[in-house]
Amino acid sequence: MKLSRPLVIIVFLVAMIVSILACGQESAKRVQITFTFDTNEEGWSGGFADLPVDYEQQGYDVNFSHEEIPVPDAESNGLFITGNNHSDDLFMYIVRGFGFEDDLKADTQYSVKLSFKMATEVPPGMMGIGGSPGESVYIKAGVINKKPESIEQSGNYVMNINKGSQSQGGTDATVLGDAAKGEGPGQDDQTFRYKNFELSKEVTTDSEGRIWIIIGADSGFEGITRLYFDNISATFDPIVLDD
Repeated sequence: MKLSRPLVIIVFLVAMIVSILACGQESAKRVQITFTFDTNEEGWSGGFADLPVDYEQQGYDVNFSHEEIPVPDAESNGLFITGNNHSDDLFMYIVRGFGFEDDLKADTQYSVKLSFKMATEVPPGMMGIGGSPGESVYIKAGVINKKPESIEQSGNYVMNINKGSQSQGGTDATVLGDAAKGEGPGQDDQTFRYKNFELSKEVTTDSEGRIWIIIGADSGFEGITRLYFDNISATFDPIVLDD
């Protein structure tokens, strides 16, 4: 039996809709992404908070850039972030969003494992104004489904997420350690050395499949902090919920 032209069109459209729905319902899979920053920032950006809106005139000297990491015998590039804390409370951070382009699914719960290397030049046990340049600079990280941003509020820039304050974490960021060098070669000199950090979190993507990772330094030390970040790795494992 020969189908009429309108019926053929309807059958074709139904087939297309079924195909699209099937693709949209494809089960979520593990996603692994590693950033080595060989040539550029690879989608990461930097920001600053807990400082006045006229920070440039007050000498905060904040900067985010892609740089060669000055760790001895380790030729590598990474993300450099620095600031001169005058307020006894400066937050410096790097952030990146993930979504459909990274094969994440919308409204899906993931177990996220984050790891990264950070290069610091500060020996442990040093004293400074407001606190130690190492132990009073707290390294934090978070995995959330809201874009972290620095916003203006009452003449200052503050975060739009709950990162906590200095040694205290918040609902959106966890304290992982500090900026003092660990034990090993170069511990007591001014050379940059790597430290390793890890974080595990569960988060649900938004309706557009978005998740953001933020890594930051919450400083109580009144002075200059210089940090490099490298080899940031994130694994997203979908959580299968029982019916």
